[in-house]
Amino acid sequence: MCIINKEIQQKAICHKLEPNNTVFQAEWASLGVAAEWAVENNAKINIFTDSKSSINDRNSHRTKSNFVNSIKNKFRLAERLIGLTCVKAHSRIPGNELADQLAKLATTNGELMNLPLPYSYLKLQLKNFLLESWNDCYTQYQSASGIRVGVYVARVVDEKMLRYVTTQNSSFW
Repeated sequence: MCIINKEIQQKAICHKLEPNNTVFQAEWASLGVAAEWAVENNAKINIFTDSKSSINDRNSHRTKSNFVNSIKNKFRLAERLIGLTCVKAHSRIPGNELADQLAKLATTNGELMNLPLPYSYLKLQLKNFLLESWNDCYTQYQSASGIRVGVYVARVVDEKMLRYVTTQNSSFW
């Protein structure tokens, strides 16, 4: 995030995220830092972002993420101080170009910002764990029919099978 006043850079804030965090989380984190800065400095600011999804989700009431909701609360506290404008990405807008350069720099030199892992990452980890557990159980099963089937189906990696194993849905086939 960078703060520019009359085309002069006033401040740059670079935070690095964990590899499993998403671009969506990075955009929201940046908006949160900007809102905090506006409140701390009692300064009216206009945030230019190329993240249309962040602007659209800012007004959504269905957000379940505690992380996103905490940033929405920061925006409510700074409501009279903040303007939010969507700009076209990679359109050579100086502030946006600078913010993109700072984001790249932050991946190596930024201060680590601890954010919660996204739901999609946790879901993937759970899926992999369930498949691995099911495969371990399957390969160790020692019945005559299990051995016969095991010859034809060495490993199960199909999402349909995961759904079947986790829900015991008999309409699998």
